[in-house]
Amino acid sequence: MAIWTPLLIIFVGILGLLYYFDPKRRASGNLPPIYGKFPIIGCMTEFGVDPIATLKKAHQKFNDCFTCHLAGFNMTFLVGPEAQTVFFKATDEELSQREAYKFVAPVFGPGVVFDSPTSVMYEQMKFVKSGLAANNLKKYVPIIENEAREFFAKWGKSGQKDMLYEMNRLTILTASSCLLGDEIRQDPKVADEFADLYHDLEGGLNPIAFFFPNFPIPKHFVRDRARKQISELFMGIIKKRRALPESQKKDDMLTILIESTYKDGETLDDKSIAGLLIALLFAGQHTSGITSSWTGFFLLQNPNFMAEVVQEQKEIIASDGHEITFETLRKSVKLENCIREALRMFPPLIMLMRKAEADSVQELHDSRR
Repeated sequence: MAIWTPLLIIFVGILGLLYYFDPKRRASGNLPPIYGKFPIIGCMTEFGVDPIATLKKAHQKFNDCFTCHLAGFNMTFLVGPEAQTVFFKATDEELSQREAYKFVAPVFGPGVVFDSPTSVMYEQMKFVKSGLAANNLKKYVPIIENEAREFFAKWGKSGQKDMLYEMNRLTILTASSCLLGDEIRQDPKVADEFADLYHDLEGGLNPIAFFFPNFPIPKHFVRDRARKQISELFMGIIKKRRALPESQKKDDMLTILIESTYKDGETLDDKSIAGLLIALLFAGQHTSGITSSWTGFFLLQNPNFMAEVVQEQKEIIASDGHEITFETLRKSVKLENCIREALRMFPPLIMLMRKAEADSVQELHDSRR
C-alpha cells in the first residue's frame, strides 16, 4: 500500500472528527436544524442526484427553516411566505446578493456585476435598468415579432421539436437583436453561431460550478472558451458602434451602455460592456425560455384553451390595425392568464440565494422555538 493512502485516511478521519465535534455545529439549539449530518459530505450525494426531492424531505422533517450541509457548505433554506419574509426584508448588509452569486463571475467575466464592488455593481445595474424602461420595451416589440416570425417559419408544417431548447434559442436571438441592434443579425451565420456559443456558456452554470466555479471539468473549459468568443464578438460590434457618426447613432441598450458614466466620471470600457450584455442576457433568457416552454406545452396539450387564445389574438390585432404593439400585448388577457398559470405551476426560479452576513436566519429559528 502506498504511504499516502493511510495518510489520506487519517486526514479524512481528522476532518470528520473536527466537523462532528465542532462547537458551532453542536450548539444546534441556537441554529436551524441540519439535514445531512454525515461527516464532511453531509447530504451532498443526495442533493446532487435530486435536489428537489432532498429539499422536500428536509422540509417535511424540519418545516420552514433548515440547513443542508453540502460538502463543507451550509445552505439554510427558508420555505413558505412567513419564513421568506426574513429574506425579502433583509438588507444587503444582512443577506448579500453579491457574495451569493460570485460563482457566476466566470460566465459574465471579470469586473462586472457580482465580481465588482457593491457600489460599482449598483451603478452598473442602474445603467442596465435605464435601458429597460417602458419606452424602450415598446420599441423592442416589432423586433421580437420579426425574429419570432423568421424563427417559426423554419420549423415547417410537421415534425418534432425540443420545446425548451427551441424557446431558449428564440429568446437569445430576440434578446440579442433588441440589445445589440441589427449588427448581431446582419450575418445569419454569426447569429446561429452566437446562439450555440450561448448554449455552451449556459452549460457552465451547473451544481459543481456553484461550489467550485473554476473546477477543471469539460463543461467549464467549454464555458470559458464560449465566453471568450462571445466577448470578442460583442467587442467587435461595440467598436463599430463607437465609430458611427452622431447622425447614425442608434437608440438601444448598447448605446446606453456606451454612453453611461460612473459617479466619478469614468465610462465603461468595451470588456465591461460585453460582460454586462452577457449578464443581461442571462438575467432574462433563462426565465423567459422556461416560461414560454411551459406556456406553449400546456396550450398544445389543451386545444380548447389554445383556440381561445388564438381567437383573442386575431380579434385584438384586427382592432389595432393588424399591427402587434406593446399595447396590443397588454390587451391579451387570456394569453397573460395562461402565462401566469404556467408561472404558478412551474416557476422558473425555484431558489433565490443570498449569503448570510448577520444572524437574521438564527433569529427566525429562535422565534419558532
